[in-house]
Amino acid sequence: MKTPRVTHSKYKNTGILFELLARQVTADTLNDRENSPALSLIREFFRPSSELGKELQLYRVLLEATNLSEPKALKLIDLVLEQRRKLGTAKLNESKYLLVRAIKDEYPLKEFLQSKIPNYKVYASIYKTFASGVTPSDVGDVAKSRFTIVEHMIVADGKQHASATLIETFKAEQEDLRLLTYRILVDMFNDKYQGLDTHQKILLREYINNISNTNSLREYMNEEVPRIKKEIGARIRAIDDKVVRIKLEEVMNQLDTIKKGNTVRDNQVTALMIGYEIVKEIDRVQGD
Repeated sequence: MKTPRVTHSKYKNTGILFELLARQVTADTLNDRENSPALSLIREFFRPSSELGKELQLYRVLLEATNLSEPKALKLIDLVLEQRRKLGTAKLNESKYLLVRAIKDEYPLKEFLQSKIPNYKVYASIYKTFASGVTPSDVGDVAKSRFTIVEHMIVADGKQHASATLIETFKAEQEDLRLLTYRILVDMFNDKYQGLDTHQKILLREYINNISNTNSLREYMNEEVPRIKKEIGARIRAIDDKVVRIKLEEVMNQLDTIKKGNTVRDNQVTALMIGYEIVKEIDRVQGD
């Protein structure tokens, strides 16, 4: 008798459920919804001592591991699987059922689950790998999932480095024109967007609300790129430092890469956010 393949399910993927809830907290905040139900669900179901909280930490170990050699990646998977087997399967399944039911009470479940998730394939592979650790599974399917996780651990750091090229350009500026980095951006997000201007908040709202409708988000961003380039160009003329002018002109050229591709990538949204921040920072420096 052939061993069955493991079927992936968003409803049962702890990592994806947490990611979707975290995004929903952002959406609720942007839409001025006080006391976000998503935040309450995170606090209720993902306590560090809970089974879901423990499994989430195992997802994160595999998702956040980068720049490893293949032997180290395989060893890490084995160690994580060993810890995963110690979790109570019955309690995990019950918790996931109750969580999904609670989500359904607060949000349209179909729309909630439609959001695109970065590294979705890796999330699904981790889910399948965890499932194979507690139930007999098709060897070929298990191997494919492991290969996906290993590949993520080996190359993810390089991909992140490549996608951050534009941001590194900004970081290389002299001190009075040093602009946003990912860390600053995240810090502002955690501060409920108090540091963001109207354009940045609108972009975030478009990004969150249209995460499953990439055509709408793509159209919006394609309209914004020429506008923000025009604003930066208008300010360049008032800058005396030739090196800074050349650098900002290069930044303007790189902003055109935001318009490439049918699917909007996270780093493209970040780059446009930084474009907005450039205008704010130049105005601040010139106003001093």
